[in-house]
Amino acid sequence: MSIRRFEIERFSVISSRPFEAVFAALKDAVGRVDFVEFAKASKQAGTFAELKEVIDRNLGKTGLMLFMELIMARFYAKKRGSPHRR
Repeated sequence: MSIRRFEIERFSVISSRPFEAVFAALKDAVGRVDFVEFAKASKQAGTFAELKEVIDRNLGKTGLMLFMELIMARFYAKKRGSPHRR
C-alpha cells in the first residue's frame, strides 16, 4: 500500500444570501452516495478502472462526494441542554 499526500484548503464564504440558500447550493454541488448501491457496485468491480467508474459516477459537479453530514449546531445545542434542539 502506498501513501499519497494531498493538501486540503479550507475556505470561508461571505454572502448576502441567506445561510440556508448558500448551504443548499454547496450541497447541490457535491455528489451523494446511496451506500447500498455503492457497496454492490464496488464489489462487482473486477478492476481498478471499473472501481474508479463506480466512484466517478457518484461524484458531484465539484468532483466531490458527501459521505457524512454532521450538523454541529444540533450537537452543541444538545450538549448545552438548549431548548432549541431539532
